[in-house]
Amino acid sequence: MNRIVTTSSALTHIIFGRDDERDEIIRLLHETAGDFETSSSNSKCYSVIGIYGIAGSGKTTLAQLVCTYERMDNYFYPVMWIHVSQNFNVKNIYLEMLEAASGAPCHEFRSLNTLQMKLEEQLRCKRFFIVLDDIWAVKDGIVLDLEKLDQLLSPLRVGKKGSMVLVTTRFKDAAMSLGAKSLMKIPDLNEIDFFNLFMHYALDGATLDNHELETFQMIGKQILKKLKGSPLAARVVGARLRKNLKATFWRRVGDQDMLPDTMEALWWSYQHLDGQIRRCFAYCSLFPQGYMFKRDELVDLWIAEGFIQCTSKHREEE
Repeated sequence: MNRIVTTSSALTHIIFGRDDERDEIIRLLHETAGDFETSSSNSKCYSVIGIYGIAGSGKTTLAQLVCTYERMDNYFYPVMWIHVSQNFNVKNIYLEMLEAASGAPCHEFRSLNTLQMKLEEQLRCKRFFIVLDDIWAVKDGIVLDLEKLDQLLSPLRVGKKGSMVLVTTRFKDAAMSLGAKSLMKIPDLNEIDFFNLFMHYALDGATLDNHELETFQMIGKQILKKLKGSPLAARVVGARLRKNLKATFWRRVGDQDMLPDTMEALWWSYQHLDGQIRRCFAYCSLFPQGYMFKRDELVDLWIAEGFIQCTSKHREEE
């Protein structure tokens, strides 16, 4: 099955809060010893730090903040970002690591062993920093193969002492299985940061007088109570509310009991999409998880299903 990289090290949205957590992780990253030694066969050259928490709590965002800082600091080289997820393929991740370490596109190798040796050449005697985003320990109630995770980390053993691995995961056990010495359960945003995050997505760019702003802020505080501190839910619900800046609609949302967690908030947002868009979106669920869509091919499939209604002089593909 093809993999699709669903996260990257680039920050794609405005961040509220998380400065304290970022600074704490950076402190842990730099508190290393033996910076000028290479690892021996009996010891690891790297340490593992784990960030864990529920879906939508901001783990990836925090890791992106740290990664952005380390790219500018030049303390580590190379700095790599790898999205792992549930259905990861060791060979594909090696290719991503090699490309990140070398800074150049790499050709696909037939031999996993050859690929591993090439990767080791790039990492040997270097103090690297790598983020492994979204590591899973359990899938469908079954513990994943730990040997596969060990194989994933095996090329890292040739680096310089002081190298670091930052893991984000929903499961504390997943980070511990990789030997994490330091663990951080990502805390909830404080009330002010959470409110500012929500209102940014709900009202950014809107032209309101003081009375309207006060009204929306008052209703927004009631809606926030139902989002259980989830930054992802705040972004999704806030963005949906921005499309309908009517106090009656906002109050109706505030009266609903369908936003108890992140997944429910995402489901609520889906239900408020235009019906034609919902069909296109739902169609994608026919494909296996991790499937890599090609834009033009997907558009052709939507057209073939009759999902695209063209009412202007533009072609359906456009």
